[in-house]
Order: sequence, then C-alpha cells, then structure tokens
Amino acid sequence: MKALLSSLGLFIRQIYSDSMLLLIQAAPILAGLVFKYAVPFAAEYFGIVHYLEPYYLLFDVMYAMLMPYMLCFASALIILSEIDDAISAYLFVTPLGKKGYIISRLIFPAGIGFLCNLLFIPLFSLTDLSGIQILVLSFLAACNALITALFTVSFAGNRVEGMGLAKISTIILLGAFVPFFIRGYTAYVFYIFPSYWLAQYLLSKSFWNVLWCIITIIVWIRILYSMFNRKIEK
Repeated sequence: MKALLSSLGLFIRQIYSDSMLLLIQAAPILAGLVFKYAVPFAAEYFGIVHYLEPYYLLFDVMYAMLMPYMLCFASALIILSEIDDAISAYLFVTPLGKKGYIISRLIFPAGIGFLCNLLFIPLFSLTDLSGIQILVLSFLAACNALITALFTVSFAGNRVEGMGLAKISTIILLGAFVPFFIRGYTAYVFYIFPSYWLAQYLLSKSFWNVLWCIITIIVWIRILYSMFNRKIEK
C-alpha cells in the first residue's frame, strides 16, 4: 500500500509539474458551470427551451464522461512519457511491481474520476437524476474513460502521438449521442460502444442496458489491456 500511495503521489506531482495537464483538470468544473447555468440561460434567451430540454439528459451524460476522461487522458500521457524514459521499467522492479504500477496509473485515476462525479454530478446536473442513476452513471463513465486511456497507450508510439490518439479515442464516448438522435437498424452499428448502452440505460431506466454496457466494457478492456500489457513488457 505504501508503494501504491507513493506511486500515486508521483502521478499527482507529474500533473502539477505539467501546466497543460494541470489546466485540463479544471475543464470539468468550467464545463459544469456552462452546462448548469449558460445552457438553460441561452435556451430561455433564444426561446428554444422546448427544443433543447429533451437533450438535457445528454448534457448530463457527457458531463459525467468528462471528469474521468480528463484524469485518464493525463494518465495516458504520463504512462507514455514514462515508457519513453524507461521509468516504467524501473518501477516494475521496485516493491510497486507491474500490478501496482497499473493500479496507480489506470485504476486510481478512473476511481478518482468516479468519486469526483459522485460529488459534481448532483451539483451540475440539468435533470433530476436519482442516487442510483448517479452511482451507475459515475461508475460506467469511469470505465469508459479507462478504455480511452488503454486505447491511447496501446496505439500511441510516444506522448505526441498520444495527444492525437486521445482525441480520436473520444469516438468511444460518442456512442452516447446515438440513442438521442438515431433510431432503427442504423443504431446497431453502435452496439459495440459501452457509452451507447449507458445512454440507453438513462433513457429507458432498464438495468438490462447496464448489463450490456458492462459486457462491452469487459470486452474492450480485455482486448486493449492485452495490447497494453505486450507494449509495456517490451
């Protein structure tokens, strides 16, 4: 546990020493203020409340994705930097070990994002989400963010490529838009995205969608973790 906490402390110090990574951690707070106050104000001002209000739930879903995504984005870039500098290989032979390294660099950031969502979603939500919905939304959003981090690290050759791939990885999160805008057979294409089932759960309130979301999360993580594991063992 001491090694884990020490590694987590190193992770936090790396974020604070990088002005870009530190700045993007403020993005969820700013986005929350915009979603909570600017969006309803603009809807009232332009007289489009009737058209925009049905999509307030989508704003909540995207906000929930944002907090853990930013933390996992920072984690992915730090992992890539540590691989380039051979720091990760050094940490593997310390008491931390490879398992501890993965926990401190991937699980902890996603977990912190989950806890932050439990705090901030009730503050910035545009809809009346229940406690269970907030809990499920926060957990599944954190899992989606973990997938984006694994995707970025698995395919990027270095930190610069990682920044580009991190943006591409947001496609995984865009499945949340589909249930709000697409109906019929076309939606089948997006069944592979966990974010699709997350949005479906909030719309339908059926826990079958949570089950499908968890299944797709497990498939994505198993595939990407296998690729990530091969990369860090080189």
